[in-house]
Amino acid sequence: MLMNNKEVRAGATIITEGAAAGSFYVMVEGRTQVLVKDDLAHAYDGTGAFGELALVHNAPRASTVTAVEVCVLYTPDSDTFRLAKGLGILVKA
Repeated sequence: MLMNNKEVRAGATIITEGAAAGSFYVMVEGRTQVLVKDDLAHAYDGTGAFGELALVHNAPRASTVTAVEVCVLYTPDSDTFRLAKGLGILVKA
């Protein structure tokens, strides 16, 4: 099982609302804003995980996530994602 490291520059879009799902992200450093239909819905400061629901439900992205400052993200490889999904640890209530 692997997690791939990715550094994202400030101002970069990580996820785009309406786009097809490709990965989910675990943020270990940085700050992001989450917009739904151009309205601020949430912000992550330092740590957080996002993007899994579109993968779990095979649906388009429900929000746009943008880096407010440089972010360090980890994305799981497909085997790790399938294992987590199978264990039911990705679905939020």
